[in-house]
Amino acid sequence: MATTVERVGDWFASIGESTLQTVRNLKESFAFDITLLSHMFSPKSYNDATVGVLVRQVYYTSVQLLPFYITLSVIVGSAVVGIMVSTAMSFNLTAKIGYFIVQIILDEMAPFITVLLLALRSGAAINTEMAVMKVSGETKTLDYFGINPFVYLYLPRVLNGMISMVMLSGLFVFVALFSGYIVLVFFLKMGMTTYIMTITEAITLVDIATLVIKSMLFGYVLSSIPVYRGNKTMMTYNAIPIAVLQGMVKLFVAIIVIEVLSLVRFV
Repeated sequence: MATTVERVGDWFASIGESTLQTVRNLKESFAFDITLLSHMFSPKSYNDATVGVLVRQVYYTSVQLLPFYITLSVIVGSAVVGIMVSTAMSFNLTAKIGYFIVQIILDEMAPFITVLLLALRSGAAINTEMAVMKVSGETKTLDYFGINPFVYLYLPRVLNGMISMVMLSGLFVFVALFSGYIVLVFFLKMGMTTYIMTITEAITLVDIATLVIKSMLFGYVLSSIPVYRGNKTMMTYNAIPIAVLQGMVKLFVAIIVIEVLSLVRFV
């Protein structure tokens, strides 16, 4: 029977082993990101094959999603603007309506809703695709023929995540603000010119920069984490669901961290 000292020793040993494994994982992840970013900023990475894969990825991620995404933007935009207008009127804050709309829709809801939708739709798909390619040996085949997987596989998918996030977030803002105008007409009988002036006066360069930077960060983790986790799958098909689950958990943790950090400027 193990003594108390032995149990304490085993406990510290397990903590030490877990800590070392975490450090190794962070080191490998950091090395992956550095390699990926170096290819991203290298003109040599953008050959015809890479651009072709990128175009197809953008089509599958963004263009095919447009009907559902626009409908969602109209519904969410109308509901949110309606709630904010009703609340502002009840507290005699009608003059701040433009500010509230911009802060909620442009700074927060557009990138956050978009990344959640793409994480569920594209993040899991990328993770599964990379895991299957790793287990089936397709990644090794690329290496065998001298094709850099960072250039042909990883970079187009990460760039697609960043481009799609910026494009779809901007579209969400436009559609939500337009549908919100209908709500304002109903509540305040506000004309289009007055509405446009109200919104444009409330939007600052900081808001636009926040939307773009936040969307790009979301887009990066949206694709890079599933790509990395899929590439770390053990060489057995039974490990694919585990790799996908682990990748999605880490992805949602990263999304929450970015969202929390973005709220620091409001504190």
